[in-house]
Amino acid sequence: MNFNNTLVILIHGFCRSSKNMQYWKRQLLDTFPNIITPNLPTTYCSMADCVALLAKEIEQANPSKYEAIY
Repeated sequence: MNFNNTLVILIHGFCRSSKNMQYWKRQLLDTFPNIITPNLPTTYCSMADCVALLAKEIEQANPSKYEAIY
């Protein structure tokens, strides 16, 4: 199966950063060439602010060009 038209979003947990997702990104890149790992400020930030920042990062990835987003 070809996943060139798929965007994968790897999101870290609270008190973590996008660096924590780099291992998984490296493992998945052979299959999923389009991966973003947003760095969300999950400490000292409201959930609404985190959601807004995630939406901005997804929009920058140009989601309309992908057939699927995971």
